[in-house]
Amino acid sequence: MPYIANLGADNAIWAVSSPDGHVQRLNAIHEHIWREFKPGDKVIYLGNYLGNPDTPDNPDVIDSIILFSNALVCENLASHDDIICLRGLREDLWLKLLQLQFANQPQNVLTWLLQNGMEGVINHYGSTGEEGLSACRSGIIPLIRWTKRLAENMRQRTGHNLFYNCLKRAAATSVENNNLLFVHCGLNPDRPLHAQDENFWWSADKFETIENGYENFNYIVRGYDPLGRGVLQTPATLSLNGDFARNRPVVCAKLSPAGDINSLYSF
Repeated sequence: MPYIANLGADNAIWAVSSPDGHVQRLNAIHEHIWREFKPGDKVIYLGNYLGNPDTPDNPDVIDSIILFSNALVCENLASHDDIICLRGLREDLWLKLLQLQFANQPQNVLTWLLQNGMEGVINHYGSTGEEGLSACRSGIIPLIRWTKRLAENMRQRTGHNLFYNCLKRAAATSVENNNLLFVHCGLNPDRPLHAQDENFWWSADKFETIENGYENFNYIVRGYDPLGRGVLQTPATLSLNGDFARNRPVVCAKLSPAGDINSLYSF
């Protein structure tokens, strides 16, 4: 499955929770990883780079990830394949917005997207929700022009277009009989991995029901909990979300290929 990244099984895995637009906190996480990173280690970002309705929508987070990834590669500490970024809910909504002209009722879809906090992202890429709604009301040609302008503004930010195109839906190790699965916020344990589709972003509640692993994965890690309860661990799962009560810190866990937490850092 090309949209499931292979993390391999040899070295440590640095799993980073949803940055939620907090670029300074992510920079502190990067400084922490840089001090301890060893050749062969992996880094996986678990989605929601652009923020949430109640956090800053800041595409500078993407710039931070691109710069840090390039630094690891330039120093021969990692290859680009060692650095994985998952698609979060916010990125999925943004990519849907760029395809708005193909929706049956684009004005209703855009209204729903705005209700789910996409105004800030639209602003950062050079427009407003009202401009989009006006384009929807004016017909398909103005709407195509509006989404095309957003896409062009995104491409003007170095590396952003490639970043979105390379996002994975999930990632997994290949440790025999002890596989790890990394997801954004959930999955449906009653459906096979290849049929999860939207469940990676919308089935957070079903994540709570996983007690004995899933398929051949003994341990599942996610980076976003909509309830914001902080780091939570069970015998089969690990949530790395920043605690909402502590103003959503970004969390980084250094994991062994077997899923053991070697260190935990938040900022």
